[in-house]
Amino acid sequence: MGGFNSFAVPNQSNFKMSMNTSSQYNSTFGLSSNRFNYTSPLPPTTFNFPPLPTDFNRSVSQIPPITPFIPFAKPSVSKSSNAHTESQWTIRKAQGMVQQWERQVNLSKNISDFYGAAMADKQFWPVKSNGIYPNLESYLNFVLSKQPNISSSELDQGFINMLKKLNSYEGIVYARRSNVETSRSVNLGQVISLATLDRLQEAAASQESCTICAESVVTLNQPLNVVKMNNCPHIFHKSCIETWLYMPSSQMICPNCKTPCHDPMAPPPIGPMPDGEMAYSFSEKFGAWFICYSIPHGAQLPCHSAPGKPFKGATRTAICPIYLKRGPLLFIRMVAAFYYHHTFTVGTSLTTNMSDVITWNGIHHKTSIDGGFGFPDSTYEERVSLELDGKGILLFLRDLI
Repeated sequence: MGGFNSFAVPNQSNFKMSMNTSSQYNSTFGLSSNRFNYTSPLPPTTFNFPPLPTDFNRSVSQIPPITPFIPFAKPSVSKSSNAHTESQWTIRKAQGMVQQWERQVNLSKNISDFYGAAMADKQFWPVKSNGIYPNLESYLNFVLSKQPNISSSELDQGFINMLKKLNSYEGIVYARRSNVETSRSVNLGQVISLATLDRLQEAAASQESCTICAESVVTLNQPLNVVKMNNCPHIFHKSCIETWLYMPSSQMICPNCKTPCHDPMAPPPIGPMPDGEMAYSFSEKFGAWFICYSIPHGAQLPCHSAPGKPFKGATRTAICPIYLKRGPLLFIRMVAAFYYHHTFTVGTSLTTNMSDVITWNGIHHKTSIDGGFGFPDSTYEERVSLELDGKGILLFLRDLI
């Protein structure tokens, strides 16, 4: 114990404590039935201690303050570092899903047979080129290069800049309402026009009603108050459809047939989903992106049924294969749906019947290996593409395929 050689106790008083060296009990640990003994070959030892205070109350002020020890106390973590930890967790969750599928799925047969649909050529898979994975924007530029009349400069530059930063193999998408334009102007001239005389006569003959207000759509005193959707044959009162199109939940689609009715190059409207994260990891074995969505608890938004009321967040996992027809563009549209807040909403769960919880918002995802939410499924790509059309998600990609 050489490290304590310089330590000495002031010899202000002598308090003698002799060690018991009785030989009646010489066990290894010096224990007896009625007392503890310690057997030592050394002579009795004397320890020197400072005198105890005679006036305890007067000496209390001399004792330095003691910081209480709280066992297992969590260190303080800043919001930025906490968000980083949460993001790493969502990435690991997506990676864990890949590992789980690799253990459970037998891919001895052709991968197209497993999905029930043809897969894109591997030259379109997100693989390294000179040790670097391409960003997601490179896929978009590849498609746009086939259409000389369309440029990425016509698109929402906030979304394009996000794609530039996203690795096509693995990454995290942050859906923040502060990052997207919250007030989109509706160009009604691109959506509706006055109904023709022939269409008015047809509606009057069949006593057609406006499905928004449930009243007769054609009246004798207001014939100019009837408009037709430009992308479908349905007609409405002008004031009714304008109110509908400006509602956050309308998503710029016809209320009757759900046909998208806005400019394909325009950014989609903002959906009802609260802020969250979308982590993804590509599996070369499965030819698919494995996704982990994370929406934290929060308060309901004005577009929800009970604004300000707390809702319960959720974590969901899904898979998006790289199909032959649309290749990686289906995944990019999935990313856009999340970025523009369309993937989830707040409502009542169909499986648990719990209210004020995060629920899917009409864009179906594959969440299991088999069964109704799994594979094989030969029509999934087409069905989910139509659902994305209904949300107005990157409609120009639909027209380019």
